[in-house]
Amino acid sequence: MDSETLNALAAFAQETLLPTASDILKATYASYCDGADIDIQTKDDNSPASAADREAENAIRTLIGEHYPDHGIWGEEYGTHQLDSDWVWILDPLDGTKEFLTKNPHHFGLLIGLFFKGRPVYGLIHDPISGETWDTAIAKIQTHSVKPLKDASITCTNRSMFKNKPAKDALNGVLDTIATEYSLMNCIGFAKVAAGDIDVVIEADLNLHDIAATLPVLFASGAHIVDFDGNDYRDYTYDFARYGKRDYDIIAGHDKALIDEILERIKNEPPANHKPRP
Repeated sequence: MDSETLNALAAFAQETLLPTASDILKATYASYCDGADIDIQTKDDNSPASAADREAENAIRTLIGEHYPDHGIWGEEYGTHQLDSDWVWILDPLDGTKEFLTKNPHHFGLLIGLFFKGRPVYGLIHDPISGETWDTAIAKIQTHSVKPLKDASITCTNRSMFKNKPAKDALNGVLDTIATEYSLMNCIGFAKVAAGDIDVVIEADLNLHDIAATLPVLFASGAHIVDFDGNDYRDYTYDFARYGKRDYDIIAGHDKALIDEILERIKNEPPANHKPRP
């Protein structure tokens, strides 16, 4: 992979894919807030999808096909295409559909990720309502204040995600201990951690399309990113055959001491049936 090619693809994402999808999301949200029917459907996994999800992803897929027909695509709404390609775009056109449908702005967003030979190399997180975008060009945060856990801020979309995960009680205990808990942030929570506005993000039960874009943004910001077993996401290999399996969990932040303390709590209180991922 050469940097010139990657820079060209990043520009394509920022200048072509992003504005097209963002316009669809903004327009559909405005119509929905005005009372329009946006064809809300319940998918097989019991999660909702609307015209916003489907139309935004369809537009992105069409543009990729026109400009880069040899690239692969993994999309939440319309599945996979050419996953054996060196370059694979991983799309979540509307991360946080439930918050979109409850008219909770700044708690949902657009995710565009790009993998090269199975590794994440570019990511983009976008809030269509504020127009703010975070991508791998984010300025790296050079210094971070070290603070005790009790003074930390943590974002976690929903505590119910811990239902079948390691150390549920320990993780809930962590959230009960801290100074500030943010909920229902979805991908915007990852962006806020990358930007240094929130100390830690803890998420579980995620699919690859939930993290493919957020990981490169966090990497670029200098964050520490591990799973609940302490495995560093920089060392991960990603298996595209796991399409549809929601089994990724993440703890990420810039203060390594906080990450280590949360991990230590998990390791000291694992459930009896937990088997660490190989």
